[in-house]
Amino acid sequence: MRSLSDRLRAFFLITFLFPTGWLVLSHSFGAQRTDTKTIEELRAGKNFITTTVYTEEEDAAILKLFDGLRVADICDGMDKA
Repeated sequence: MRSLSDRLRAFFLITFLFPTGWLVLSHSFGAQRTDTKTIEELRAGKNFITTTVYTEEEDAAILKLFDGLRVADICDGMDKA
């Protein structure tokens, strides 16, 4: 049979030390992120397939083609396709 001090030691380990250690380790691994990416790197994305990056003028030209359309118009057009 285990003594009272052994049971208290086990209780202390389970209740305080293990969760505290887990918390310290998880915080230290998660806090090491220091990403300083430029706007161009963020626009390109991070993919396994290369992403074509267009200029802001090209993006604006494409958006201008869809100016005035509503979501319902797009959905109706997709239903007919």
